[in-house]
Amino acid sequence: MRERLDPARPTNEGSARNRDELAGLRRDPVADLRRQGDATIVCLAGEIDLYNAEAVLNALRKACSGAGAVVVDLSDVDFADSTMIGVLLEARSRLEGRPLKLVGPPPQVVRVLEVCGVDGRLPIYATVADALSA
Repeated sequence: MRERLDPARPTNEGSARNRDELAGLRRDPVADLRRQGDATIVCLAGEIDLYNAEAVLNALRKACSGAGAVVVDLSDVDFADSTMIGVLLEARSRLEGRPLKLVGPPPQVVRVLEVCGVDGRLPIYATVADALSA
């Protein structure tokens, strides 16, 4: 198992090994972007924070250009901070009344939604199928 680097711990910044390890910790947060009927499904994964918020925002902007609902599958998200909330709210504002639906957020993501006060403003579903049929 790979040890996660502690950003507070000093490292040899010039080390190629350290750069490789850091790169391995970050993966593309947009695992999938697809249309299903009128809806667009955006599957996110890994860590969603300031580091990669722009990639998530770009995917959601693309999803919002469609005609139907936007379904954001959060079931594979390991970590999210308030940056993700801002990205989701911006996407919702672009939908002009069409729904933005969240799917399967793990407990740590639900907690961020609660702390930021948006858990009641964005509908949450257990599965993509549930979100599409609602």
